Amino acid sequence: MMKKDSALYKAVLLAIVCTVCGLLLSLVNGVTKPIIERNAIAAVEASLKEIYPDGTFKDVTEDYISQDETGLIDGIYEAEGKGYIFTLHNKGYGGDFKFMIGYNNDGTVAGYKGLEHLETPGKGALCFEGDYVEQVKALTSSDPLPLITGSTITSAAVNDAVSAAKAIFNNIAGISYDPNAEPEKPAEPEAVALSEEDLSDRKASCDGEVCTALGFGGAENKAKVVVKDGKVESFEPEETGDFGDGMGEEAYSELERYIGATLDTKIDNVSGATETSKSFRAMIKAALEGGTSANEEKEEEVKLTLADEDYSSYAKPSCTEESRDGQVAVYACSATGFGEKVNKATITVDDAKVSAFVAEQTGDYGDEVGDKAYTDENYANYVGATLESTIDHLSGATITSKSFRAMVSEALKAFGGPAAINEEGSSSEGKQATGLIAEDLSAHKASAEVESNDGVTAVVNCTALGFGDKENKAKVTIDLETKTVKAFEVEKTGDYGDEVGDGAYSDDNLAMYNGIGQTAELDNVSGASITSQSFRAMIQAAFAACGE
Repeated sequence: MMKKDSALYKAVLLAIVCTVCGLLLSLVNGVTKPIIERNAIAAVEASLKEIYPDGTFKDVTEDYISQDETGLIDGIYEAEGKGYIFTLHNKGYGGDFKFMIGYNNDGTVAGYKGLEHLETPGKGALCFEGDYVEQVKALTSSDPLPLITGSTITSAAVNDAVSAAKAIFNNIAGISYDPNAEPEKPAEPEAVALSEEDLSDRKASCDGEVCTALGFGGAENKAKVVVKDGKVESFEPEETGDFGDGMGEEAYSELERYIGATLDTKIDNVSGATETSKSFRAMIKAALEGGTSANEEKEEEVKLTLADEDYSSYAKPSCTEESRDGQVAVYACSATGFGEKVNKATITVDDAKVSAFVAEQTGDYGDEVGDKAYTDENYANYVGATLESTIDHLSGATITSKSFRAMVSEALKAFGGPAAINEEGSSSEGKQATGLIAEDLSAHKASAEVESNDGVTAVVNCTALGFGDKENKAKVTIDLETKTVKAFEVEKTGDYGDEVGDGAYSDDNLAMYNGIGQTAELDNVSGASITSQSFRAMIQAAFAACGE
């Protein structure tokens, strides 16, 4: 008989304990593994059934994901007896997107569907819509996906992700194919004269010789454009904006094509840099239409009064009344300045005249181009102004000056009184509602429930659908006396953590909602449009719940 303190006894005992533990772990794993697998399938089953409505699914990601060298495959699911479905992601022109594609066991495409994307309608969004979906469904696992004219970047990104899925599927199914087959490139549209080309979506503008326009991914490109005798004498883009993103850099090495260009010149895209090329042409066109370089005299502009000058197409001014004491009112105003940046100013109006104007050193301040507008000497030009006043541009800061005039005009119109009578002779009170109150945000299905209301302040709990139809939540505090938002507190749930809309949750961006009224005009946070809209929808619902 072995002694309990002998080495042999201890070794045998340890072996028995390990064996028992192993058996117990195996038993537990046998019970829990099917449950874990069912839960994983349940989370995506609704999407999978859009391809195989009566399918029975098994998550086989772990079995095959090691074969993916691209990192573009999110999940692999077997539809028993039918085929396989791959959930994929990549980055297109509008940012990250997700989609899925299914292959029948014979290699034909069973289905194709976009899951999440922020692509531009009529461009990148075409990759997940009707005609293109039908084209993909007519293919097999041996075919590259077609590219789309005007959406080359996004359709190429879709093809890259699908290529990763095809490699694994064809290996599973034993299908031979050419993995290096290139998708057929769409024919480039024939170049047209700059004067006839529609480049309005690039939002190009020039202040003197410095021009800006939107390039790849909405990045702001900037260039110095010198025009003489109606021709481009020099074109020098800064290596900023979309430079360095790996997509449009070729355009920065083929600049000679722009020298000598006139409005009648036809300029092709640089291959592989379509979006950057368009932004360059947009800046060239804007400079040529401006007519002169900085050292040439511009034709004298027709001066308009603040009441007559139309700022709606470029400056988009907005003012919120912060306080009013009899004939003195203070307004917090904003307007688009140089490079589409939002300038802000505090404007005091006394008896329909501006008595104080102070701009925040934010927005386009710091771009050098318009900085000379941010001085006390320039601010004095706006003091004493009425809607009948004319105010000159500040040389070298034309666009910034226009944004300042737009804010002054908007504040004077908001003040009301005889000076705010419009051309038809009716007061501004009869105008159609604008801003937040008029925005159609019904798609976000906002709801609001009043938590408390003491007649001075109301606290409202709100929800609205954000990115990916996830439910965002916020607590909105309304100042019932000033009819403005006193506080806006968002829960970091819903679409937070998807990265796509997280920028909207920063303290700086949330602060924009404090103090706004129902006529405020708010921009989307760049890269977080859907989340921004859900936030505005909740604020809109909060006002409605308070009877405002």
